[in-house]
Amino acid sequence: MNNQHDDWFKGLERDPFPEKGFQPELKRRIMREIDRKPAAKPRPNWRLAGIAAACMTVVCLLVLLRVELFPNTAPLANNASLNAGSPLTEVLDKKEIKSVLLLGLRQDNAAANEQNSTYRSLMVANQNGQVKAVAAGNGILVPYGQVFWKIDNAADPKAEGKTLHIAQAGKAAAPSPTAIGTQAVPETKEPAVRVEKLLYAGNKYLSLETGDAATGSSELWNVDLKEYANGGDPLFSRQNLSEFTEGRYSSDSWTVLRQTGSWKAAVRSAETGLEINPKSKPLTPAGIPLTLVNTELSDRLVNHDTLDRPWEDILAIEPEATDSVTSPDRDLMAIFTDHSIEFFEFSAQAGDQPLLTVARNKGEQLVMVQWALEKYASKWIQAGESELLP
Repeated sequence: MNNQHDDWFKGLERDPFPEKGFQPELKRRIMREIDRKPAAKPRPNWRLAGIAAACMTVVCLLVLLRVELFPNTAPLANNASLNAGSPLTEVLDKKEIKSVLLLGLRQDNAAANEQNSTYRSLMVANQNGQVKAVAAGNGILVPYGQVFWKIDNAADPKAEGKTLHIAQAGKAAAPSPTAIGTQAVPETKEPAVRVEKLLYAGNKYLSLETGDAATGSSELWNVDLKEYANGGDPLFSRQNLSEFTEGRYSSDSWTVLRQTGSWKAAVRSAETGLEINPKSKPLTPAGIPLTLVNTELSDRLVNHDTLDRPWEDILAIEPEATDSVTSPDRDLMAIFTDHSIEFFEFSAQAGDQPLLTVARNKGEQLVMVQWALEKYASKWIQAGESELLP
């Protein structure tokens, strides 16, 4: 190893920083490097700047176009300020009235010795922009599938053996069974007459109270309209309550009664084993005590049995209201009082005047409510005009 190498090793053995702080030589080197390589400025990120500028442009455009950047989570909140003081649920849109309403009404004679009742039908529709009674007359006009049937008091109860006459609308009445050709069949004894009162008519079914004029006994029958009109014997063909309550209740002696806003099943109070409502004990026209049953009835018997406006709304529109019906298309509404039937738009509010008011006879009972929507409106009006005669 030569002398140069010895100097190197001796240099390594010495303390690298014999003096505190920066040595002159180190200072010179640092200054020389600073002078040689000036500090580089940070390079601007043009991509981020472009994105930021684009975002600002979009925001400005949205503001100019009045687009709400942060919409209210409750869409109806803005409408609430426009209708201050009234609940939003009461704000209903008006619709053009296209539904047809067909009502059936029964009035019982006040005299105790009078067994017959009188019946009338009322058809209401919108014609030429005006709601009016397009047809009204005696008897109950009942839609049955694609045809109509007419129920009214028999012209000759003794000849027919019953007080109601039921026939398909548009067909001539059948000849009296007491006449063959021009010769009358001699009667050997006073014929028995079955006293009938219609309590309900809906879809294809009738609910009847029948009685024997001689004995005064009464029964409740629920029958198929067409079968009964053609002479079917209710003892073998009458409908059991179980067929319209999904098998929950069984009774052969039952009927359908009108309560505020809906139709209810009611059984003869002698029936037992049923879930009943003890608060209401109605009577039939002949005085049969009834008990309301807490159950919904099948659509096959009563269709659209829903009052689509709260009862509080009905009372606000007509404080004397006792009942009401609303169209399934939500365009027409009828409100009943003790002395009238008032017709309103479905969207009516408190203070609105009725579109039509029809007088209601004292003690008149509702036995039928049928609705036709736009598809069948003209056919119903035509049937009403031809069959309902004052």
